[in-house]
Amino acid sequence: CVTVLRPAIVVGDSQTGYTHSYHSFYQFALFTWMFANSADKDATGRWKHNVRLTLSGKERRNLVCLDWVSAAMTAIVNDSQCWGKTFHLTPKHPTQVNQIEKALQQFFNYDGVEYVGNQSIDLNLGSTEEKRFYEYLSGYSEYWENDPRFDRTNTDAATAHLPEPDVNVQCMQRLIDYAVRTRFGRQSKGARARNVRPDAPASIALR
Repeated sequence: CVTVLRPAIVVGDSQTGYTHSYHSFYQFALFTWMFANSADKDATGRWKHNVRLTLSGKERRNLVCLDWVSAAMTAIVNDSQCWGKTFHLTPKHPTQVNQIEKALQQFFNYDGVEYVGNQSIDLNLGSTEEKRFYEYLSGYSEYWENDPRFDRTNTDAATAHLPEPDVNVQCMQRLIDYAVRTRFGRQSKGARARNVRPDAPASIALR
């Protein structure tokens, strides 16, 4: 019999932030990191990120953490009662776009982003970073739509004993922190391993 496992968008480990893949959500963090490195900052280290988002901020993203997906898959594969079914490994509480933006804003210490809903904007009248933002992230147009909701009946029954971490602002800051410390996968393998030590100092103060 065939057992189907359908994970949503998998991000890093909920506790350590560890990941070996930097797509989707991470591309927004990478763009912001690059701008933060060259931004003019005030005496407190804050800077302006003048970008208008043609979103409400309430759009849903189905992000799930690596550790939960791994544990869920293991539990399902090892339980013969689950075989022959379909399991949507999607989040119980989807992440909203405004949570992603808040995590980025707090981590990189900026303001200036504005939600303008679904109205069209003239990029020729926008800031330099706004033009680059829409060019850089043109391949991620799905972030401008709601992710669908999936039937989690089978998943809930099989994983009721597994704690499911929410990909909320605090969790995303840990994910961003790991990505920045490893330079979004550009750091050497040995250095990346050192970044997942339980006693490794955090480079940010979580808000």
